[in-house]
Amino acid sequence: MWDLVGNPPRYPEWWPKVIEVRGEHFDQGDEYAQVTRAPGSNKETSFLVERREELRAIRMTCRQSGMFADWQLTEALGGTFVDMEIGLNPQSAPAKVVDVVSRGVYFRRWGEASLDALDEAACQLATADAQKGI
Repeated sequence: MWDLVGNPPRYPEWWPKVIEVRGEHFDQGDEYAQVTRAPGSNKETSFLVERREELRAIRMTCRQSGMFADWQLTEALGGTFVDMEIGLNPQSAPAKVVDVVSRGVYFRRWGEASLDALDEAACQLATADAQKGI
């Protein structure tokens, strides 16, 4: 699970709307570029890795919009419990309007889609590893 969540270059494999991630390093304090599918066109933004605890947690924040994603992983009962928060700390007047109007619905749907896609990708990864005998 950590290989997918803690590794931003793998986000296009599973995270809805993420098309491409570019960067040299993805440690706490590093910035990277992310291309996201947006209505009408794709949008490139800069993300800051605010917090990273190897195998346990990562938090990224978009430098332009204030959108953030905070992932925490905990081993439990032979699997992994995923605690995820996606939200917006608006940086501009238009972002503040979007936050007020769509906060609950937009982020809830995106969060649910993200968790579903992560689960599917993790299952595919586990199946591929099992077939390789790992």
